[in-house]
Amino acid sequence: MHTPTFRPRGPAALLAPLLLAATLAAGPAEDVATAEQSRQRALVAGDADALAAVLSDELQYLHPRGLAETKAEQVAALRERRVAYTRYDVRDLKVRLLGTDAAVATGEFAQRKLANGEWREGTLRFHAVWRREAAGWRLFSFQSMQPPPAK
Repeated sequence: MHTPTFRPRGPAALLAPLLLAATLAAGPAEDVATAEQSRQRALVAGDADALAAVLSDELQYLHPRGLAETKAEQVAALRERRVAYTRYDVRDLKVRLLGTDAAVATGEFAQRKLANGEWREGTLRFHAVWRREAAGWRLFSFQSMQPPPAK
C-alpha cells in the first residue's frame, strides 16, 4: 500500500484521514469493475489470452441453460471460435466487497453471441464472485439467468 508523503495543515489536516480512507475503500471495488471491463473487452475481441488473465484457475461458470464450464473450457471455446461476441455491454454493475479479498458483482448484460453455430441476441442478469489472487482480481464464479418478463 502506498503511504502519502504530504503533510496537510489546517482544515485539510482534519479531512486528509477521511479522504484517504474513502479512497482506499473505493479502490478495490473500482479494481473489480476494471477487471470486469477487461473481461468484456476480451470476449468481444476474441482474445483468449486476455480472457484467461482475468479468470481464476478455479472458475465455475454457469450458463442460463444450466451448462457448467471451467476456465479451460471457457478459454478454449473462445480460442477455437466456437463462441464469439460482437457485443457484450454491461449495465447496472454493482460491486460489493466481502472483506478485502472477495467481491460480488451483479448487473445485466446485453450480448450478441455465436454459440453452437447460431447467433443469439438478448439481455441476461448475472451474479459474479471475484477473488483477489496473487496476480490481481480474478473471476471465481459466474452465473447468468434470464430476467423476469416485463410487466
